[in-house]
Amino acid sequence: MEQLSRHEQVIGSSPIAGSNVSIALKYRADVDGLRAVAVLAVVGFHAFPERMPGGFVGVDIFFVISGFLISSLLLHSLQERTFSFAEFYARRIRRIFPALALTLVAVIAFGWLALGPEEYQQLGKHVVAGAGFVVNFTLWAESGYFDGAAGAKPLLHLWSLGIEEQFYIVWPLVLWLATRVGVNRLIPVAVIGVTSFAANAFIVQQSRLDAFYFPHTRFWELMLGSALACVAVSAKQPMHLPSTTANAMSFTGLGMIAASLALVTEASAFPGWWALLPTVGAALMIQAGNQAWLNRVVLSWNPMVRIGLISYPLYLWHWPLLAYARILVNPEGDAAIDPSRSIRVSLVLVAFGLAWLTYKLVEQPIRTGQRSPAKALGLVAAMLVAGVMGWTTYASEGYPRRIETAKARHPVAAQMTSANSRSLPPYPALFRGVTPVDGRDLLLANPPSATRFDIAMIGDSHAWVLYDGLIRSIERPALLAGRGTCPPLFTVDAVRRGRVETPLDCQPFVDNALEYVIADPDTDVIVIAAYFDQYHRDVRLTLAGQSTVLQDALRATLTRLGGSGKTVVLAHDVPEIPRSCYRRQFPVWEPRPHDECTLPRDAYEASRRWVIDVVRDVSSAFPNVVAYDPASVLCDATRCGEIDDRHFLYITDGNHVNTLGAGRVGADLARFIERLLHSR
Repeated sequence: MEQLSRHEQVIGSSPIAGSNVSIALKYRADVDGLRAVAVLAVVGFHAFPERMPGGFVGVDIFFVISGFLISSLLLHSLQERTFSFAEFYARRIRRIFPALALTLVAVIAFGWLALGPEEYQQLGKHVVAGAGFVVNFTLWAESGYFDGAAGAKPLLHLWSLGIEEQFYIVWPLVLWLATRVGVNRLIPVAVIGVTSFAANAFIVQQSRLDAFYFPHTRFWELMLGSALACVAVSAKQPMHLPSTTANAMSFTGLGMIAASLALVTEASAFPGWWALLPTVGAALMIQAGNQAWLNRVVLSWNPMVRIGLISYPLYLWHWPLLAYARILVNPEGDAAIDPSRSIRVSLVLVAFGLAWLTYKLVEQPIRTGQRSPAKALGLVAAMLVAGVMGWTTYASEGYPRRIETAKARHPVAAQMTSANSRSLPPYPALFRGVTPVDGRDLLLANPPSATRFDIAMIGDSHAWVLYDGLIRSIERPALLAGRGTCPPLFTVDAVRRGRVETPLDCQPFVDNALEYVIADPDTDVIVIAAYFDQYHRDVRLTLAGQSTVLQDALRATLTRLGGSGKTVVLAHDVPEIPRSCYRRQFPVWEPRPHDECTLPRDAYEASRRWVIDVVRDVSSAFPNVVAYDPASVLCDATRCGEIDDRHFLYITDGNHVNTLGAGRVGADLARFIERLLHSR
């Protein structure tokens, strides 16, 4: 992403430098044009992933370009015996730090207004990692590049800059040592390149995350560009390719890049062997040079060159804009929920404007003029300021006092923690053939020492919330078993929809739980609770590998449970409040407006009509199957949802009630269960 200045690229054109170095280093507009192709691909992927699913390969093109330009610069200075580590890193500081420091400060400043304490604390950590060029390691430790949470990390894109800077730390020393001992520079290029590619091809089969973020699985891409520089600088005569050969190389390279954009997706084993398409394609286009018509006419076209010149600040600015827009649209940061197309187009245009202003007002003034040590030291100080801002944000846990005033004005009950999975030793049958999933497996007993239970609740995260409220109001021993985002349905599995479908691995754990509570002689009441709307909308249900219908699966499950003779309660789900309510407020400390947080009661009744029909059908054959209705707690005569004008009852996702809401619904469910048991 970081680019050399024109001055650095022209440095080899003096008579002293020799014609071979001049060919390798003199300014080439087509390289800027290729850089434009790379940044447009990345921006296209981030803004419109449905249109350009393979656009993330633009980063791999950047790596090849960077390897070529940096190695050309190093080889020239080594050949002319003017190389200095201090001068090399001073140049890198002048190129990288101005735009990066500005971006880091802007991102953390906006985060003060847009992010909650936990998110802001994480951003502070990322700012520190960005200032220290280790973001790739930080992100690797947190999650994957393509997961939903990644879509709400404003500095996610700095992983690639971290790899480039790690390359800049190692590579000058390697070339300097090779020159000192008289080793052909192509030898370390080949050794590092082959070793790195082999590691990439092997590790991607074990962990895509490791292969994506680690430098030793990416350096081969930079080595590909370095090899081009070594060949050009070591050639005894300037390389003049026949126009036919140059054109063939250039068009073949463009074809490989186009193929990678079309064929590579988030589901591909990338980088792996797939990464050869964009990287070898970029190398062919660089090698073809301006003797190729495509390079000379298309890549050297003035608009392409201008985009290439601002590619570094454009890369820095575009992702934070898109990430913050996603955060403001959806507080949970789900990558599947994006701002509208018009907003994304507008933000891309804003990114171009910011990139141009950064290039003209920040980068160019610092690059030109006297190259004093004070300038580099000043830039280091600016980067330290950004790092200190990040560190204080992290150390202060995201400055929670920003929103304490709003809480005092309008009390909000807290969201329950999700670290709630534990295996109860007396119940190994629940994990027969199953690996527990921390954070998703819901296995709780109340009281914790209980070995027998009157009530067993099976379901997903909505069941867990309901269980939390129930056990605060009932004295009977109760068990919760289930897995988050898994329907409590016999033999049914689930797949999360999205650009890439994700199996949720609900079976056999769900079947184990259902079979256990049927067989347990102590259990009197089985409660089924789930976020059923998501299994209509966001999650596809499967039976023996084929899609199945939710109504049919629920009917079959209730029928089987009803045949057990136990009392079976299907808990209707809580009303889901409108998205206009649970969008993020800006600034973040502003309370949600209550008047946007309800839905008409008739709309809620209509949304669950199918569930009522299923329970009616089953209860006609099994009177022990009944339904519990939370409407008496969360609805009044005309509306449902946030009906308490003094307190919020939901968390920000709009479909989970918070601790206060769970307590009210749980108390009502406890009274409902007691009436059922007393009537038997």
